[in-house]
Amino acid sequence: MKWIIYLLLLANISFFAWHYQASGRDERRAEVAQQNRDDAAVRLVMLGEAEKHKPADKAQLPQCRSLGPFARRSQAEQVDSYLQAQGIHLSLRTSTEAKRKGYWVYLAPAGSRAEARKQAQTLKNKHHIKDIFIVGAGEKKDGISLGVFSKFELAYRRQSEIRKLGFDAQLKDVKLPAKEYWLDWPPESANDGASEPDDQQMQAIREIDDSVGIIESDCR
Repeated sequence: MKWIIYLLLLANISFFAWHYQASGRDERRAEVAQQNRDDAAVRLVMLGEAEKHKPADKAQLPQCRSLGPFARRSQAEQVDSYLQAQGIHLSLRTSTEAKRKGYWVYLAPAGSRAEARKQAQTLKNKHHIKDIFIVGAGEKKDGISLGVFSKFELAYRRQSEIRKLGFDAQLKDVKLPAKEYWLDWPPESANDGASEPDDQQMQAIREIDDSVGIIESDCR
């Protein structure tokens, strides 16, 4: 009978140990689950704060607008007057950042200043060539400028004309500063759709200059 008692006692001890371990595991699982929930809540709060203080995208930054470019100031002023009559007030700006291609026709430097003067007098008096002058400085000093042209055809015609007179006229590509005229919206009106010309107004503007358009740039 003793061994039966011992066996029952051992079974009770084993059951108690197993129950205690199972309870401990459940408590640890509950603690881990709660910790995970807490971590998730912290991450959500941090994410919300990060989104709140996140810098604005470039697309969300105010965009400044300009209408142009106009090749002539008179065109820009005409459009400006038209838009003011429509209740759209812009400011006129001159830009010299653009470059345009030019064509320079010239005679190579003569041996001396006196020789350059002689060539110039022959061209003016004998051949009635106008708009020429002697270059006074630089690598073409004592050469003769025969004009700078915005179109190659005009420059080539001038070169051919001078060559037919027996002078070795040269033609060279040059970069010339170009003035452009723009009408700018004030920065505070960047998001004001009411100040945008409608289709009918843009059509009227393009009747003055059909090459202009509205461009946007970062106000910074």
